[in-house]
Amino acid sequence: MKKLISDFFQSKHFDKALHFAAGFGISGVVYAAGAEPFFGFMAACIAGVGKEHYDRKQGGRFDKLDILATVAGAALHFGLTHYF
Repeated sequence: MKKLISDFFQSKHFDKALHFAAGFGISGVVYAAGAEPFFGFMAACIAGVGKEHYDRKQGGRFDKLDILATVAGAALHFGLTHYF
């Protein structure tokens, strides 16, 4: 069981979940600060792309799926705040 939990937290799926949560969270913080939902969405998108550029400059790889996961989290927050 311990190995199963360890493997999950080191998996690419967990990484995508973190990106999704970061996109949702960034969008939420910007919205909570008083901005329109669209600006929260854009801030999360910019942060996602910026993080991948940072990873590439540090010798890592630029992962488009990480950006997609971040944008998906931001889009969910945008949808929830803009339409509800």
